[in-house]
Amino acid sequence: MRLASIIKLHESDVVHRSRDGETDLEFRWVLPRDLVSGGIDLKPAPLVDLVATTSDGILHVVHRD
Repeated sequence: MRLASIIKLHESDVVHRSRDGETDLEFRWVLPRDLVSGGIDLKPAPLVDLVATTSDGILHVVHRD
């Protein structure tokens, strides 16, 4: 697929907001290096190491808690 124009996504932009019971959720794009620094609260926690160490490409992950 080729994009007609470059999509600019900024880490500070919230892509989507939602509410799960009493919890407000925000979805945004982040860089893998920002996950390693601990500044991002990614859930479920096992995804932090997986995303930070995975090379470029598509990865499908199923996590049942």
